[in-house]
Amino acid sequence: MSSPTESLERTAYPFWIDESIRNADTDQFQHVNNAAIASYCEAGRMALFSEPGLREAIAGLNVVVVKLTVLFERELFYPGTIQVGTGVTAIGNTSFQVSQGLYGPKGRFATSEATCVMMDRAEHRPVRVPETVRALFDQKMGTKRS
Repeated sequence: MSSPTESLERTAYPFWIDESIRNADTDQFQHVNNAAIASYCEAGRMALFSEPGLREAIAGLNVVVVKLTVLFERELFYPGTIQVGTGVTAIGNTSFQVSQGLYGPKGRFATSEATCVMMDRAEHRPVRVPETVRALFDQKMGTKRS
């Protein structure tokens, strides 16, 4: 089974952060566990949503991950630093797709696809992705609209 991000290279991800691998991220086999890798994905998404223009555009809204797929390609070991590349690859009515590539000392070790739904914070219901958010995604990420 292959992921849509499997063939993507580093240039496919316009937004990047660095994350430190912590000893607490390892399991009894001395490699970074799957839950920690999902946390690195979350850190990349949260950093993206914290960007000043985007943070302002989503004020009063929540972003909820309704589906997360992670493809683990190789083991990762402590210590070290990784890079998480993130891109918004598609925008629907109330949802959008976030694709990520995670890179360590030996290259890409995982990819991720998250389907995110835009929710009204007060009413706890899905809402249309605001035009300002769509424009920012289009401008910064080169997204496709469905």
